[in-house]
Amino acid sequence: MMSRHGKVRVAKWFESFTQAEKQRIIRDMMNLVLLRDPNWSNVVDYYNAVAGQRAASSKTNGVQPTVSDAVRLHTTGQYRDRLVYRRYAALYIILCIDAESLATGEANELLALDMIHLLVECLDRYFGNVCELDLIFNFPNVYQIIDDMFMAGEFQESSRDVILHSIRTSDSMAGQERDEKHRA
Repeated sequence: MMSRHGKVRVAKWFESFTQAEKQRIIRDMMNLVLLRDPNWSNVVDYYNAVAGQRAASSKTNGVQPTVSDAVRLHTTGQYRDRLVYRRYAALYIILCIDAESLATGEANELLALDMIHLLVECLDRYFGNVCELDLIFNFPNVYQIIDDMFMAGEFQESSRDVILHSIRTSDSMAGQERDEKHRA
């Protein structure tokens, strides 16, 4: 989740990247999404240079890939991820569908848009008209909702009621634990 000014509010990664790689990916995504015309499609191809460099270096047995390797990977269409995003008020919610899922036909951009909408509905019902400050100050709850929806990068739960019941149960258990500590 990113503000329209380019500030990352919530980021959930399902692959391991170094901090520099994460910053590069976020910067690339921000440039792609924030600069697009609002009338254009909410789906955009994204050449993931980090994944392309990793693949090229693994193919060259650890030797640093050259610029021509990156150009070859880009022109052959390899490692071309797809970004699916939606803007809600001042926030952009962006999902990245990896190139492997696209190549095998497992990816569904319309389902990704629906997942974004489900996430916003869950956040809205949980926080009661969610705003950017709710995401900033209650980020553990936001991550729990995301974790209930996704597991290892795969869509797990599609029921808004099940997701909200899970986090409310967790909240009530945490409240009971706080009450017991105060009594002691």
